[in-house]
Amino acid sequence: MKQTGLETNMAAHTWWEVIARHAQDHPQRHAFIYRDHGISYAQFVALVERCARLMIARGIKKGDCVALLSPPRPEAMVTFFAAARIGAMWVGLNPKYKTRELSYVIGHAQPALLMTIRSFEERDYEADLESVLDTLEPTQKRPDLVIFDDDGQAGDESIMPLLDILDPHDQTAAGHDLAQVDPSAPCMLVYTSGTTGNPKGVLLSQTALLCRSTVQANVFYTEHYPVV
Repeated sequence: MKQTGLETNMAAHTWWEVIARHAQDHPQRHAFIYRDHGISYAQFVALVERCARLMIARGIKKGDCVALLSPPRPEAMVTFFAAARIGAMWVGLNPKYKTRELSYVIGHAQPALLMTIRSFEERDYEADLESVLDTLEPTQKRPDLVIFDDDGQAGDESIMPLLDILDPHDQTAAGHDLAQVDPSAPCMLVYTSGTTGNPKGVLLSQTALLCRSTVQANVFYTEHYPVV
């Protein structure tokens, strides 16, 4: 998946304000490219908005953690921005994690929602995660497990299997209001490599991530990829 460059500035306080502004100013500009098909900012914000409402419909609240186990795909971008939209924390689970590493990170992060691709590179993540969840401590709440498939679609259609599973009938999502969130609150939980022990969780706020992205966009060259 190729990002085409996301210019930011500190006048925008949340990630939602950044992408909403881009969708308003440049609705047809590519937010990113997947399988040589571009997803425009207009399409992107629509996906994020729907995903955010679906997360709320499944009981996700501000401060909750949501986790995604997947290779680099549009689901990663959409679920992160959707979580940030509602004030939840997003954690990306490395598809190279062994079962022991998955067990530790899931047990430590305690996600309320765990989304995973069913299989990747001949690995059965559904079976791995079921075994991991069976080993959780009795005091730990089992996360809501959502399993989606790669249906081979490109563009904005590629994320539909996950969104359809989050709410197959899409009956509850539309009525939820999306309130403003505190940009200084944590929006991402990142785990270190754990080379000298178990990985350490690091909390990052929207403000911190926006600052980093602004520096990257303003100082470091970002290549814009054409759609083939």
